Amino acid sequence: MKNKIVLFSNMKGGTGKTTLCELFATYAVEKGLPIIVYDADTQLSLYKDRQDDVSENPDAETLWDIYPLIVDDNIKGQISSLKNVPGVVLIDCPGNIDNENLQEIFAAADIVIMPFRYDRKNVRETETFSEILRQCSSARILYAPNMITSMDAKRENLREARNLAYKHFKQDKNNKDFILSEIMDRICLRDCNTIALNSKQRVELRNAFDKIIDFIKI
Repeated sequence: MKNKIVLFSNMKGGTGKTTLCELFATYAVEKGLPIIVYDADTQLSLYKDRQDDVSENPDAETLWDIYPLIVDDNIKGQISSLKNVPGVVLIDCPGNIDNENLQEIFAAADIVIMPFRYDRKNVRETETFSEILRQCSSARILYAPNMITSMDAKRENLREARNLAYKHFKQDKNNKDFILSEIMDRICLRDCNTIALNSKQRVELRNAFDKIIDFIKI
């Protein structure tokens, strides 16, 4: 398969990017995509999740490999190597943009998955980040409404934030923006691991994740 670099990124913390990266990696492998994951977050949360899962389930088969990605002055060489990987490279990015070397990762990306939540501050900061991203990247941005609850549609301020997101996130002149199906805030999605998905998780994720796969295959 042709190499693709897919980032899970947003400078706004608490949007669930690491969890979505973890879930998508397993989902994509189940759908037949060759996946390798790199954790570029300084906290290495996803990398440590895999270590914990393997420790708790030493006999379990892991469907994808994960490695730390140190974002320093050597990142150009690392990115050059990643672009030669025959498959899909997923990168879980830090929840901030303080490191100027991150621009090298953004510039190399084919797709950026950008989770966000329905509140005005979250939408505004997500829009700001997308504007910063476009200054150094030609990647397609797939916005992922995440951790959505049934109450979101009933609270006026959250309805307004949702409408604001759908207004602003579709204004890319190159028509590269796309808003994925809503991913609901479900207990089954919080109780996840890096080894396997269950049937409830697949049902909750399939609409959004199948669309991501469609874009990867373009």
